[in-house]
Amino acid sequence: MPIPPPVLLVCILHLECMNGIKEHIYLKCHSELQDSTTATTYILFSDFKFLFYLDNVQNSKTKNRKALSRLRVSSYRLAIEIGRWHKPNVIPRHERKIPVCSKLEEEFHFLLECPLYSDLRKTYIN
Repeated sequence: MPIPPPVLLVCILHLECMNGIKEHIYLKCHSELQDSTTATTYILFSDFKFLFYLDNVQNSKTKNRKALSRLRVSSYRLAIEIGRWHKPNVIPRHERKIPVCSKLEEEFHFLLECPLYSDLRKTYIN
């Protein structure tokens, strides 16, 4: 049974409106992220699309998925984030260093450079 033309037109208009709303939300969020001084790691991954690495993590342990998700959305206890939480005076970004090596404790340094975490890297990163 063919779809009556008025119903088909309503369905097409609905789809077009939904696509327009999605595009508007995407552009607004993307713009706000680019202007943000926080969530620097999230900006790297802010396609708002399914990302390939999630397939690899899907069958992994729950704690690994949680850790990766927290890293992606800047929800962890590295100095780069904790410094934003200090009230009433936020610690300036360039002063959020790790005491061991006096470098900015941000995601890249934490994951790949810091000597404090070298044993963990040997264990978890092949």
